[in-house]
Amino acid sequence: MVTRWMALTLGGANLRRAEERRIGMLSFLAEASDLLAGSLDTERSLALLARLPVPRLARWCAVYLLREDGAVKLAAVGHVDEAEAADLSAWAGDPVGPLAPQVQAALADTVRVATINGSPTVIATMRARRRVLGVVALGRAVGNSFQADEIELLADLARRAAFAVDNARLFRQQVEVASALQAGLLPPELPNIDGIELGSSYRAARAGLEVGGDFFDLVPNPDGGWTIIIGDVCGKGAEAANVTGVVRAVLRLLAGQRNNLPDIMMDLNRALRDAGHPNSAGQGRFCTLAVAELRPPDVLVSAGSDPAAVTQRTISICMAGHPLPIVVRANGTAMFVAEPGTLLGVLDDHDVAFPEVQVALAAGDALILYTDGVVEARRGRELFGDERLLTAVRGCAGMSAQGIADRVRASADRFAGGRLRDDVAVVVARIPK
Repeated sequence: MVTRWMALTLGGANLRRAEERRIGMLSFLAEASDLLAGSLDTERSLALLARLPVPRLARWCAVYLLREDGAVKLAAVGHVDEAEAADLSAWAGDPVGPLAPQVQAALADTVRVATINGSPTVIATMRARRRVLGVVALGRAVGNSFQADEIELLADLARRAAFAVDNARLFRQQVEVASALQAGLLPPELPNIDGIELGSSYRAARAGLEVGGDFFDLVPNPDGGWTIIIGDVCGKGAEAANVTGVVRAVLRLLAGQRNNLPDIMMDLNRALRDAGHPNSAGQGRFCTLAVAELRPPDVLVSAGSDPAAVTQRTISICMAGHPLPIVVRANGTAMFVAEPGTLLGVLDDHDVAFPEVQVALAAGDALILYTDGVVEARRGRELFGDERLLTAVRGCAGMSAQGIADRVRASADRFAGGRLRDDVAVVVARIPK
């Protein structure tokens, strides 16, 4: 009777230990998955993967990535003794060392168990979306072999790590594509224009994640002048890049042929309307736009008896559903200029209007063009708005064009507590004193 009772007690204790072991392994996997999924940086994910199993499951861990040429490259290591990490890197990264052939052979397996220099070693393949990304090799001290459930656990860890690494890789590719597209939709640098000082500031709300809808450009005119373009297209991402590309290409072509801004706007409206295939959300292609034509240096207001008038220049402005520009005078006076126009890409010719207004700028005056991300910067339910913008630019008298552009964006960003929800673009043209 006693013997039977003791057997039942020992059996129950073994079951409890087995259950505790199983729960511990599941907890480790859950924690490791959360940590790996929390990073979208490939190098950080690999470094984290090399340290997670040490010392709980292994004495050392080495993570390898499979390159496109089929070679395997050591990416990260972890060791219970940090002082030995350098030696581990040299040993694990040796292309003719004892671990190299085992790692290469493991690429065709799910998990491989080996003994290397007397050390029990498990090599698990990282495979995600039908693609082998690399392997994870783990080793223990001599005589301390891996049990079957531990091998299964490590294979599961490698599989989960593979998805985390692949997600980080895909995210990096998305960032690179978005950054390249964004850079291609903005001028690489501002041109040098005689008698005009230029400044710009740009911030995409989701910089590096998707292409913003705001853009600007500066286009040379056939008479030697320049046209400043700033706009905001409908949508984000690839659709925004597509529409922006169309707008910039058409505007560059038309502005290089003639100077009649209302006619240019009319032709652009037709181009967007006629090519307006709805996107996946059912929205057509449309955008807002502000265009300012800077007359060439030889078109100056007659000086007469006023020496200051020699530095005056006339700027023609045409609007299409865009926030009105602001002129800041040298004495700090600030006012909205131009007249509202019709949104581009929506209405037929007889329903649109693009009024042209001329503005004279004297020495020290500045023209500020911006997108609606400035005035629609939000703090709770409150918008930055027109009056706050006017207040902000009144203090810009005497500042450089770049200083004004930076001040406008910084004012909106500060109002929103550094959490701008929309893209922001600012372009400033100033007559230097």
